[in-house]
Amino acid sequence: MIPLGVMLFVVMIVANSITGGMLLLRYQGETQGTLAGSADKNLNKITTNRSDIFLEDVKLFAEYPGMGVGVGASAFLRDDYKAMRPT
Repeated sequence: MIPLGVMLFVVMIVANSITGGMLLLRYQGETQGTLAGSADKNLNKITTNRSDIFLEDVKLFAEYPGMGVGVGASAFLRDDYKAMRPT
């Protein structure tokens, strides 16, 4: 486990240096808007709105606790994300 952790750390450092530091900024939730001060940094910026999708899926699972909604069906049952359905 330790060699794997060290290897991942080194890969992250090299990848960050290749991108000029932009990779680390992205994982910190910094965008052009947050860096310029025109947008607030929040959980949705950090997760690119995936946190809202996760919370919708948790609500759906609470409605259908036994078996859930089925593989891939949550995209069709989400209230707030009906426009983001896979085609």
